Amino acid sequence: MMLQREAEFISLILWGAGDGMLPRADQETLAARIPGSILKVYPEVAHLVLWECPEQVAEDTTAFLASLG
Repeated sequence: MMLQREAEFISLILWGAGDGMLPRADQETLAARIPGSILKVYPEVAHLVLWECPEQVAEDTTAFLASLG
């Protein structure tokens, strides 16, 4: 059962442009349903973003968390 309501929290959504399992349109829909969310797209990464570019993910996550105040 899929929830159709908006989430009530800010999120950083990480997605690899080469992901063959989860289409970009789904990530954009998810981002649109979470007010204030950020969709970060990694152009040369596939499905395993955390494994494929851990340093970049750490940097982007640190910046995201710092932006929350």
